[in-house]
Amino acid sequence: MTAPNTESVGGPLPPTFTEDERLDNERLFGELADLIASGEAVAFVGAGSSMSAGFDGWSGLLEKLATHADHVSAGFVRENASGGRANLDYANRIRDWIVEHGKREAYHKAIAKIFFRAKPFPGLTQFHSDLVRLPFRAFVTSNYDGVIEAAIAKEFPAHGEPQPVPIWNGKGSLLSPAFRAVSTREPIQHVIHVHGYYDIGHSIILCRDDYFQAYGFKDLALPLGFASSPSTSIVGVSAPDPTQLFMLVTALLAMRRLVFVGFSWSDDFFAEVLGRVSDTLWEWEGAVHFSISPTSQETKVKDRILARKNKVELGIDTIFYEVGRGGNAHIERDQLIQRLRGEVDRRVREQSPIAATPLAPVVPVAGTAFAANPASQAWIALANARARKRIEQREN
Repeated sequence: MTAPNTESVGGPLPPTFTEDERLDNERLFGELADLIASGEAVAFVGAGSSMSAGFDGWSGLLEKLATHADHVSAGFVRENASGGRANLDYANRIRDWIVEHGKREAYHKAIAKIFFRAKPFPGLTQFHSDLVRLPFRAFVTSNYDGVIEAAIAKEFPAHGEPQPVPIWNGKGSLLSPAFRAVSTREPIQHVIHVHGYYDIGHSIILCRDDYFQAYGFKDLALPLGFASSPSTSIVGVSAPDPTQLFMLVTALLAMRRLVFVGFSWSDDFFAEVLGRVSDTLWEWEGAVHFSISPTSQETKVKDRILARKNKVELGIDTIFYEVGRGGNAHIERDQLIQRLRGEVDRRVREQSPIAATPLAPVVPVAGTAFAANPASQAWIALANARARKRIEQREN
């Protein structure tokens, strides 16, 4: 039985949630706020954030690349992107067509053209402002665009725009400072792009064999329908085992607690990669990471089964918000992040030394003109009385 018109993490309780589910969602919301307020969390941002800024999802990206492939040389046969491994196979075929009839640089330029945005960056919303103002240790993303960098630069102009740092085929000189910064509480100076950055074409992980070369998983390089075995030979691709990317993502999951925002776990290929990384950590059934994920009346059962699977296999607890229809389908996500920012700010204030340490009384230095002045004595008495009152209110 549902409980309508009840307060939830995003506003009025949607009928999708039962009372028990609402309470469980609130409990996890409180735990998430505590984690972020501690300054120990790392944000892992998925495609949902970029789509809110006007970028395409998987199907839209593949459609634009297919159009470019046909422009390079007429006759490219399109497919309907059906999700999962099929998307990777389709991406492989698009890239190979562009490279075969043009050159690899044409493929890189096509991706750069799709994701380039002039500055000041258009499309940023209050959701992005609230997200980057949460005190995360670092921002990691599987997106190719610069949405997170632009949002941070907009909210913290004095710090400048962070440097995008792709891991695969990126600049090694940037990797060390970017990952060291994950252990500090300094202003964000880097955004780590695990699947590449649009302006650094050879860093992009989009196709089936990109995943193999970047992560070292041989079966990911096989076309859909092929069975993998230790003797499987993959012509034209090779990768060290384990790869740098695999080791760094493993280290990140092992050493930090992550908060996933904007991921569609039912269709995001990266979930499979995370599963393989998690297998090396032996932390199943534990509440290590968090995911803020969409649900609806139509998908509720499937979403909760997937959330349970993510907890068992990946150590991820899921906080749900309901997807709406029309205009902004993810308005409850935006409201959730806004409320989360308020709760985290409150917790940070309560934890700060200034708020937690009793105020010392004002004591004038003996023998000074200030101490001998009657007006100064009156001011000191008033200041101490106010301090005592604040201390009593805090203790009560």
